[in-house]
Amino acid sequence: MEWLRLQRRAALPQPFLQLAAAYWAGGREREARKILMARHNEGLRLRNIGRQLLRITVGHGYEPLRALLLAFAIFSAGCVVFNYGARHELLVPSRTTTAVSSNCDAKTYPCLSPYVYSLDTLLPVINLRQRDHWVPDPEDGQWVAVFAWTSTVLGWVLGLLVVAGFSGLVRRE
Repeated sequence: MEWLRLQRRAALPQPFLQLAAAYWAGGREREARKILMARHNEGLRLRNIGRQLLRITVGHGYEPLRALLLAFAIFSAGCVVFNYGARHELLVPSRTTTAVSSNCDAKTYPCLSPYVYSLDTLLPVINLRQRDHWVPDPEDGQWVAVFAWTSTVLGWVLGLLVVAGFSGLVRRE
């Protein structure tokens, strides 16, 4: 594959497609996919952010499960952030109550679960009701709010890319 990159016209698709077809014919599916991803990577330019995003998240449509790994990393970071926020009372009840995030009393108000809260921010199409009951403290928890907002935006983007990758909307050519 390295010799393809050294060619004068490495961005031309034909050599990559021929090599990938030879790998497919030989039953070497994994190598064929790598060649096709390399073809797309060779054509990328830094100014083409959309293609860069496809490369990183779904491997140009050849590896849509990559986006799920990124989502798991965001979920894990959210668990850490929201656990810290709960312990330091950076998440406050959305309604007037005496409940605090660091101490659960389920009889008076729904308890905060940092793990479910992380899922609730990452999966915006599913309402797990944590964000309905708990919000970042407007005075001390601004950075928690920024993380929650970022997690939601990334959740939408990754979710759409996973669907596009599995449905074939991301062209594999």
